[in-house]
Amino acid sequence: MYENRYIKTSDSHRSRTYEFFLVLAVIGFIIYMGINYYLSPMGKTKESMLEFHAGIFSRMMSNLNAYGASVNKNYVNINGHTFFLNENGWPANTHEGFSPLLENQTEDECQQLWLSVFRNPPSNEISKNRYIKKVDYIISLNEKVICRYQLARRQEGSFFFDYDVSNGVVKVIMQ
Repeated sequence: MYENRYIKTSDSHRSRTYEFFLVLAVIGFIIYMGINYYLSPMGKTKESMLEFHAGIFSRMMSNLNAYGASVNKNYVNINGHTFFLNENGWPANTHEGFSPLLENQTEDECQQLWLSVFRNPPSNEISKNRYIKKVDYIISLNEKVICRYQLARRQEGSFFFDYDVSNGVVKVIMQ
């Protein structure tokens, strides 16, 4: 009896459909695993960046406080910047035209500190400017003595750190 091997049967069609969906499922699983693998570290970069900047800022404020106390002056010159210390010995601003007293603290002074602490400071803007340009940090003043440096990138929640000019405490807050 003559048998034609080239005739398509329903069994071979089912086999190809099965193979297609199997390959599709394997590819989908690989993509799913890849996304989970890379998404987790990417989500932590905001926290890491904020903690990095807060750490540098905190150490610099503490160093300036200690140096000011050791030389018994209300200002400190370092890296071409003059930091003016308030009545408690903590850095308040970097411009002679501003008063370093706690009662006179302004957002501009908070920004002066930010710009002077970092050699290449992350882009920033004072909150009263209403976010005119795309920046990394928004700088504001809370409770008249707390400089807030808030991460301005799109994210869920708030990421910021506060510098209390009255006692030098830097708190990192991620909500």
